[in-house]
Amino acid sequence: MTKELLVHKYTALVVAVAAGTLVAGCGNDKATDKDWRSIDPCSLVEPGQISQIDYSGPSNPEPNKPERASDQNGVSCSWSKVLPVLSISIYRLPDRDLVNSTPIPAWAVVREMDIDGRKATVSEEKGGRCSVRMVFRDANMDVLIAPATNKRTVDLDDRSHASCEAQLPLLKSILAKANLP
Repeated sequence: MTKELLVHKYTALVVAVAAGTLVAGCGNDKATDKDWRSIDPCSLVEPGQISQIDYSGPSNPEPNKPERASDQNGVSCSWSKVLPVLSISIYRLPDRDLVNSTPIPAWAVVREMDIDGRKATVSEEKGGRCSVRMVFRDANMDVLIAPATNKRTVDLDDRSHASCEAQLPLLKSILAKANLP
């Protein structure tokens, strides 16, 4: 074999391997193709998860039923009418230039926390209640968890990180089911 033919075969092999790697990588990240508009926020939580935090019990054996709402800017689901036990809202992200030039006011942020590698901004954390926002490629997700008083594992006056830490399993589950980029 000539030197030119060997170089040509080697180059063809390198190009084929590189192309195969790129094509294989494209199909593995299912979240990159997912659009927030295709998500039903009510499907992100199981009835058993709701019954762990809602007002169901011996006198009210049925967990709260979800109520959907939507408009051109987003979709939401709430469990309970008066004080939502759980509320999930997914809505379009405003123009990124506007978002990046307008910082979140300091008074609106209690802290930041990590939920399975995703940064979440905590806006409320007291007495078992936990409210977080996660920013995705083209959407925001707000999650408010307010357990029934008799199902709270945190003292009502507690302003430590305990409220959102107690809800971390539910937050992780919601994030995993949404699977947004």
